[in-house]
Amino acid sequence: MMSNSKGRRGGFTLFEIMIALAVFMLAVVGIAKAIDSALQGGIEARRRTQCRQQLESRLSYCLADPPQTGQPRVIEANDNHGVRVEETLEPYAAQNAKGQEIPGLKKLVIKTKAGNQSDSADILLNHP
Repeated sequence: MMSNSKGRRGGFTLFEIMIALAVFMLAVVGIAKAIDSALQGGIEARRRTQCRQQLESRLSYCLADPPQTGQPRVIEANDNHGVRVEETLEPYAAQNAKGQEIPGLKKLVIKTKAGNQSDSADILLNHP
């Protein structure tokens, strides 16, 4: 019986192992990117929620204790769970249906910012 010296053995060649490692690395990189994307989405959603919660909280607070007219009240992010808040109260000119100016009307503006997420709200107050 003749033996064939070019016959294959049962092992893998170096090329096959390299291809398998490359496919495995691509899969791992894809999974890592998917996990990173999900985490970043969760972080952004959390920041958006924090901005909205602070906005609603500060709006309630400012209705009871508004900032001084013309002087912004600022709460830095370091002192406020990572959310920067800026509150301003400015005079607002408006007229009633008869064309008369409404006295004491002011516009309260509240802005929040956490990371690259921001939100704002404004409300008119009849404030002396």
